[in-house]
Amino acid sequence: MVVTQRAPAAPAAYAHTGQGHDRRQRSRRDPRRHAHLWRLEVTVGAVLMVVLTVLLTDWPPAAPSRTMPAGLELVHSGLVIADPLDQPVTNRQLLDSYVFNGSAAPGVGWIDGTARGLDVGVRPHRGWAGWFAVTLHSAGLGTVWHAVVSRPATSNPRDPVEAVLAVQSASTQSNGSIDYVVVSTLSLHGKSTWQVGSAHGFVADASTRFLWQEPLRSDTPAREPVTIRTDGRHFLAVWFGATQVYASHHLHMNDPAPFQAYLEVQARGTSYVSNFTDFWVASAAPLTVRGAPPGSRVRLGTAAGPVAATADGAGVAVLRLPPPVAVGTGTLVVGGRTIARRYPHLHYAGGDVVQITAR
Repeated sequence: MVVTQRAPAAPAAYAHTGQGHDRRQRSRRDPRRHAHLWRLEVTVGAVLMVVLTVLLTDWPPAAPSRTMPAGLELVHSGLVIADPLDQPVTNRQLLDSYVFNGSAAPGVGWIDGTARGLDVGVRPHRGWAGWFAVTLHSAGLGTVWHAVVSRPATSNPRDPVEAVLAVQSASTQSNGSIDYVVVSTLSLHGKSTWQVGSAHGFVADASTRFLWQEPLRSDTPAREPVTIRTDGRHFLAVWFGATQVYASHHLHMNDPAPFQAYLEVQARGTSYVSNFTDFWVASAAPLTVRGAPPGSRVRLGTAAGPVAATADGAGVAVLRLPPPVAVGTGTLVVGGRTIARRYPHLHYAGGDVVQITAR
């Protein structure tokens, strides 16, 4: 098995609480069992479940419209979801894109769209409880998932708490299977860790296998730009910013596509809130530029540096974007050093097909 990681995997954190072992293997509102709640353990009727199944698995993905620079035309969009989560919005507006739910009792879980991001939290409660926003729209194989995940930098909880970005099979809504990959940050007694894992189970009995985690420290970063790519079977890769912290092509997962994203918190007893911003989902395919002069150099500036390719005889250039910058804004430059055409402020995404209409 080939696995790459930024640091050696640490022992499971807080083994006496079940952290790092069976994150959702316990019945709802039972504080005596030492493990995490299943986030989809909710009291909904069969009719509502059918409705949610349709909403969550049959709706076409949302492809936000984008304005192209003069001289470019967007022929095909690879952008599935783009939500910067940087504007105050009402819950009614958020419900156009997300479903709110979890194992917390009514009134315990809450979500607030603010100018600084999406706050997901739980109020004081007994036992374990969690709350989440799950995307209405799903995405298939060959996609990249990204969000900036932040926990309170100054919190010092006496009981375990965590913030979660999970990519889960949408089949949960139709057959009860719980299959997902997860990146989480867990805190207790002034120390925190970041973890990568994979979980499988049925109904309320999902067991998480943690594949990588940082050592438990008091100076663990409270904020990470998290990027996830997985095929749901053997491949999983995770980046924090531009740094790949975990990758393996030899896992044994059973997470059937399509997938949905969960922005989530979990806590035992105490109130807790985490924040999510810059949420997007896009194709992992290259960005294709058509209509360039054959043999010309095509270059796109990204946050990770320029990505370049040479146009073939048909004037097609294929730009392979690193997953952490599969969505962004940059300047597209077509041509040589002396004669070049610049297309500034291009809002691009992996899988886009862009046609040059004016040179």
